[in-house]
Formats: sequence, structure tokens, C-alpha cells
Amino acid sequence: AVSNTDGTITSSVSANTDAGFSIALVPGESTTTSTYGHGLGKAPEFIIRKVTNTTGGWYVWHKSLPSSDGFLRLDTTASHSTTSIINGTQPTDTLVTMTPGNAQNDDGNTIITYNFTSIEGFSKFGSYTGNGSSDGPFIYTGFRPAWVIVKNRSATSDWRIYDTSRVSINPNNLVLYPNLTAVEATTSHPLDFLSNGFKVRGTFEDINTNAEIYIYCAFAELPFGGENAPPVTAR
Repeated sequence: AVSNTDGTITSSVSANTDAGFSIALVPGESTTTSTYGHGLGKAPEFIIRKVTNTTGGWYVWHKSLPSSDGFLRLDTTASHSTTSIINGTQPTDTLVTMTPGNAQNDDGNTIITYNFTSIEGFSKFGSYTGNGSSDGPFIYTGFRPAWVIVKNRSATSDWRIYDTSRVSINPNNLVLYPNLTAVEATTSHPLDFLSNGFKVRGTFEDINTNAEIYIYCAFAELPFGGENAPPVTAR
């Protein structure tokens, strides 16, 4: 980690711009709107935030939230909150704004933030609209995913993680829940991991209710392999 003085508060940042990922350790600020430098050189699209020295939840900002500046909780099933944790200011290529006193952003607290941005052929952050059909929507990523995390942004629902290490062929039907302590489950609402994206199979509210909006994060199995990544064999 190195000191980053781009913001109003000096952050301690480790950044990998090729991977579109950085970690910033930021001191809390309860009374004044503050900014921290994230070191990505490109605006973050997905941020996970956790206070380290006191109890508190895992707060998530995603570029596809309805108000574009509210939050979700990675540790709960709660729907999107319109309360801003970025003070109503979109992240820039250098800075993230933090709402004073919001989500454990208080004097004396230390906050760890994990900042992600899409990198072509490596990662993708976005949203899709459910169609309520077992022949669900196809989401183009430009690569075959190694793992995908999905959350219904507007309804009480689990976060769901699918990956190719636990299931190497389609349908990808083993799911883990970041908001639960439960063991993995075999789901009847799987995803198909394809050479250039993923396809939703199932009508469950967690992944595919008609007209509901779902946020996703996807990471490539063969980084920068693009559409030439090998297809997966259907089961």
C-alpha cells in the first residue's frame, strides 16, 4: 500500500489497474464530506465497504442501483436503500466521495474499501432485466465467466454466487449465498456459462422475475481471452 493524497483524506491504497481492482484504507469522517483516492485511473463501478474497528455491516455500492448512489448490504437480503453512502456524487477516475457519518463513516473509525471497475476481457459489472421465463435473458460480458454474483436490487432476496470451480459444465447449478452461513445448495434456477457471457435459466425471484432489475459482477475464466475462450459442454 502507498499513501494516496488525491482526496481530502489521505488513503492507503494498493491498486492493480490491469485488473481494475484496488484496496483503500480510509479514516472515518463524521461531520465533513470527504473524498479518497482509489488509484484505479478509471471510475469504480462496484465498491464493497466495511468498517474494521467496530461492528457494522458490509455496504455495497454498484453503478446499476436505481438511484445510482444508494446501497445494498452484502450480509443481508435487504433490497436497495436510497440512502447515499457516496454523498450523491458519482465516483470519478480518481476519487470516491463518502457521506459524513453514514454507514459507520465516523471519527475514529477505519474503513476498508474494495474498489472494482470493468476491464474488457477480464471483468464486467452491470445489470439485466428479468423476463420471468425459464428461457431467461442472456447477458453479454465478452468472456466466459469463471464466477458470477447476482442480486435482485429492488426485492428482498439472497445474493447468489455461481462459479466454474464447483461446477465445470452447464447448467451451473451449485450456488453459495454471501448473506448466509449455509452450505452450498443445488438450485433449480441455474446459470449457463457461455463463451461470451451467461444465460439465466429459471424464474426464481433471486435471478429472474419479470421486469425486475438484477445487478451482477462477472469475472473471466481466461482473462483477456474474449470470445475465443473455450465453450462449456452442456449437461
